[in-house]
Amino acid sequence: MPRVSNSQINLFRGCPRRWAHKYVLNTVPDILEDQVTFFYGKILHKILELHLIENVQELNFIDLPFDKNLQFNTFFDKALAEQEKYHTNLVKTTREGEQLGEFTLRCKMFFHYVCFCKFMQFNPEIRVKATEHTIETETCKLVIDLVFELGDKFYILDFKTTSTKKEKSNTASRLHFDSQLQLYALYQGTIKQNLSLSCHFGGIGYLEFVKPTNKWLVRLDKLKNFEERCVDYVNYLISQNDYENNCFATIVDSSDLNFEEFRHNFLITYQEMELLTGTCANGSFFGLQNTNNCMNFNRACEFWSQCYGNKEHLQTSGSLASLLNPQQALLDSFLADIL
Repeated sequence: MPRVSNSQINLFRGCPRRWAHKYVLNTVPDILEDQVTFFYGKILHKILELHLIENVQELNFIDLPFDKNLQFNTFFDKALAEQEKYHTNLVKTTREGEQLGEFTLRCKMFFHYVCFCKFMQFNPEIRVKATEHTIETETCKLVIDLVFELGDKFYILDFKTTSTKKEKSNTASRLHFDSQLQLYALYQGTIKQNLSLSCHFGGIGYLEFVKPTNKWLVRLDKLKNFEERCVDYVNYLISQNDYENNCFATIVDSSDLNFEEFRHNFLITYQEMELLTGTCANGSFFGLQNTNNCMNFNRACEFWSQCYGNKEHLQTSGSLASLLNPQQALLDSFLADIL
């Protein structure tokens, strides 16, 4: 069986039948897969990657006005260009009679970027060793957002965007359900060898970014145009110097990690994936269905008709009407997330 990724593992654990249709049987989906909801995170990941790769040391530029910050806007434009197929729809969207999609996104990304730069500025002892680092083993392929050294240990972080700040005490419990961080922990030895690190493994966790809300739209000066209000808002946020509540790391120490549990979980899942792959190859597909995942956020599984027959089932709920126009459904979902 080919190497599996974290996204495959999560999909399989969510619904083995859906995983088989997508990765083994190559079934033609009923509707477009909802990848636009990941757009926000993809843009942020790329901006941070560019910043770290170029090893930007001088951070005085973050004090420049938003609309004159060449360093950030260069990174943003490069990140946006990589997501052109989603960006094309985004810039056509209007609200209050004005184009706001791209500009709102640029504002929010600038705020995240400043928070990240401040985080690095306030933690000068962090030594970045790798970003977007890929490792491949016999069974899986992983892409790691950030590896850094602190003192005599190295740590592995996954970038996350969130709507609200999570309590640090919840990180360990979240880790229990996060197959990606579990795999990072299992393969920390491989990561250490690949990066030629001499220190010991310290732990894993998240570098989290809290998304700004849009409530400011009704509070700011209505006499100004939308772009001016966006600039006022992002500069207001930055002036509050509340970076710790908008960009923060939550880490579980290596001594608190249950490596045996992680290894057991992965092996069981991998063996089940191998079994289902063999079953599909023999022409006797019987992938287990998790009916709890047939609908997520009012969006049907892209292989709905394989389980329920006629696609007319998609019309059984008024909330599913947008599925008849999948492009619009994707766009609506994305805009609800970022605007």
